[in-house]
Amino acid sequence: MVSELRPLKDRRIAPKFAWLLDHRRQFPIDVNTAPPEVLLRLPGMGPRTVEHILRARRQRALAAADLCRLRLPWQQLRYFIAASDHRPPRMVDRASESVAADVPGGRQLDLFEPPCPL
Repeated sequence: MVSELRPLKDRRIAPKFAWLLDHRRQFPIDVNTAPPEVLLRLPGMGPRTVEHILRARRQRALAAADLCRLRLPWQQLRYFIAASDHRPPRMVDRASESVAADVPGGRQLDLFEPPCPL
């Protein structure tokens, strides 16, 4: 994804992940309180997944294991989302373009991603 911060598209980084890196001060977000528009910005979250999250969080606060059951790419998302039992540290800005290397999972998703390790 091309932006003012990233004028050239890096083909090694997934578009949603590139957006997350450019806006990392907004994260982590709490999946139990975040609006649907914000959840849709996260890698691996489409309209159906967001609808499942919205429906599930009406019943109770979602934990990391609940998100894994939804088959989300946990290795990517664990740095950007907070759940009832998971609070990642806030991401800091760096002048270096190598931030993607510091956060694993910025690559395009594999069709057969292994199950979520907790």
